Amino acid sequence: MRAGSGSPHTASPSPRLRLCAHAPIQLRSMTCSLASDRRQSEDSLQPFPSPSSQTVQQRGAVTGPGHWGHWGLTMHQLFSLVLGQRDLSRAGDLFSLDDVDIEDCLSQALEQIKAISCSSDYLSSDNDQAVVEICITRITTAIRETGSIERHSPALVALWEACLQHKLTPAGESTEDTPHAKIASDITSCILQNYSCPSVMALAVPVAVRFLHRGNKELRRNMSSYLSLAAIAKAELLSEHAEALCRSVLSGTP
Repeated sequence: MRAGSGSPHTASPSPRLRLCAHAPIQLRSMTCSLASDRRQSEDSLQPFPSPSSQTVQQRGAVTGPGHWGHWGLTMHQLFSLVLGQRDLSRAGDLFSLDDVDIEDCLSQALEQIKAISCSSDYLSSDNDQAVVEICITRITTAIRETGSIERHSPALVALWEACLQHKLTPAGESTEDTPHAKIASDITSCILQNYSCPSVMALAVPVAVRFLHRGNKELRRNMSSYLSLAAIAKAELLSEHAEALCRSVLSGTP
């Protein structure tokens, strides 16, 4: 109230007072905005949901066709690439890997090789045959170096036996081994050199006897030699196959 004035006079509020009067409204607005931003940030940081089994299989399928895909999650990355994509350009790199680094996945690789070699287009694909040949050489080398024949003999013998379902004799006048005869030959020594190992021979002898009756002379000759050694080491393993062995001898197998 001014001095000497008979009536009160209300002064208009200063700009500072007006700002203070609106501050609670502005503060609430800012708080809501910050809360909204925080929720958006938290949403963006939420962990990804666990992939379904279907998603996992789809991701694994990149490393191999069909039902082999899930092996890509456990098999060594380079083995998975070479076998899954039939990548001949990378197959030689398998020999740069330490034997112990790939030993765990050798049985899986053998199973995949079996599937590849039994596919309908294997006989016409020089690329696939070359990939398989290199991979088998790498696998059998690793088995020998790590002394893991007993662990991997089931998968190795299964691939060996699968060769019996295919042609093992060359066509016409050709002297070149058929693709499956090559696989069988590459595996034979790795298996049968362990003729003094009963668990391996228990799996191998029944299959080896069946090879004696196939037309490939080289395979029959090798089987005969190894079975002779197996008979010396553990004759009872061959006793139940005596009749088949006699027939093989009578038919002229060396």
